[in-house]
Amino acid sequence: MEGPLLPRDLRQGGELKPAQSMTPRPGTGMAAALAAAMSVASMSPASAAPCVQYEPVVVTVTGKILAREDYGPPGYGEDRAHDAKERHLYIALDSPLCVDAGQDPDNRREANVKLMEMVYGDYRFQKKWLGSHVSVTGTLFHAFSGHHHTRVLITATETHVLLAAPR
Repeated sequence: MEGPLLPRDLRQGGELKPAQSMTPRPGTGMAAALAAAMSVASMSPASAAPCVQYEPVVVTVTGKILAREDYGPPGYGEDRAHDAKERHLYIALDSPLCVDAGQDPDNRREANVKLMEMVYGDYRFQKKWLGSHVSVTGTLFHAFSGHHHTRVLITATETHVLLAAPR
C-alpha cells in the first residue's frame, strides 16, 4: 500500500500547491455539496433531464410508433419453435428518459429508456399512427410479466401525429 491518499505531487516529494489545498473554499461546505447533489439526484445521466414518474402521474412523450412481433407463451422465446408470436406496439423515443421508482416497491428506477411498449386499453389504436412521429400521453408502469417486452410501458390515453420529426 502506498500510504495515505495524497495528490500525486506530494507522493513524489513535491510541494502542496494552492490549487491542491485541503482548506475548503467559502460556499463549498457540506450544505453546498448536499444542495448540489440533490439538484442532480433526479436527473438522467444520459440526458440531464428530470426523471418522470410512474402511474398515476400522467406524462407525454414523443417518438415514432413501430410494431414488432415478439415471442409469447408458453416459453416467451425459450422454445421459439413452439412459442406463440404476439404483435406489440412500441414508441421509439426522441430522447432517452429516466423513470423514478417512487414509493411503490414494484417499480424500479430506470435510466436511458429509449423504447417503450405501448398499451391501448379502452383507447383505440389507429393504424395511421404506425410509422408516424407522434406525441403520446398516458401513464407509465414497470414490466411485470412475460408479455412485457420493455422495462417501462406506457398506457396510452392520447396520441397525436406531429407534423415534423426532430432533427
